[in-house]
Amino acid sequence: MGFTKELDEPSSRGQLSRISPEQKNVKYRFCLSPDEEAIIFSGAESGSSKNLVQLWKITSSGSFSSQKITSGGSKDKVSPSFTKDGKFIFYSSEGQIRKV
Repeated sequence: MGFTKELDEPSSRGQLSRISPEQKNVKYRFCLSPDEEAIIFSGAESGSSKNLVQLWKITSSGSFSSQKITSGGSKDKVSPSFTKDGKFIFYSSEGQIRKV
């Protein structure tokens, strides 16, 4: 038993395709920009022994490579959210709210 027929039969809405890069381990949640052109997500680079989480930006079409938008040694950059005008991103890291 599933949620709804629409969710149980995604092929009825078209072909599903992966848009996140293969080498990124997407964690927690993602956020669509106000103009719907970009997606920000929390992810760790596959193969990294440190498993540090960064925020990454991709196009919503998935046609371009990812761009790392944070750096540093945190393991918990989560819950990214755009401002209404799309100029800034707020996220939680190490118990603090941060802005990029």
